[in-house]
Amino acid sequence: MLSNNEYLEIVHQLCNIPPHITGKQRQTYKRNLKKKLTEHKYASKYEPFKPLPYFMNFVTRETSKEPPRQILQTVATATTFTLVTESLNIYRQGTRPTLIQIQILLSNRSSMVLIFLNFISFCIKPIRNSN
Repeated sequence: MLSNNEYLEIVHQLCNIPPHITGKQRQTYKRNLKKKLTEHKYASKYEPFKPLPYFMNFVTRETSKEPPRQILQTVATATTFTLVTESLNIYRQGTRPTLIQIQILLSNRSSMVLIFLNFISFCIKPIRNSN
């Protein structure tokens, strides 16, 4: 957030742009000053974002059965789901899924997000046999 003097200085600069600054340079100068004023307005109006506590749980082939079981039990109480996907276009091979995000809205007004990263590896790579 800007101090009162800094705020007044920027307003003064915006109202009195030097005449030697013209064209694209003038537009950029003006845009930067307006951006500082906008950021000041939001900083004085709203508190900084503070995320809620969260935990991360990585599930791999070596993960025990308990974490996925807990996730499934939580999902069973869900009221709404949001699914977002992204894909990668591979030259001459078509598109492949690379990321899947599922947001699960729970009945207690909280949510859970499942993110499946590097989904392309998961789809393409075969599981190696121990034989």
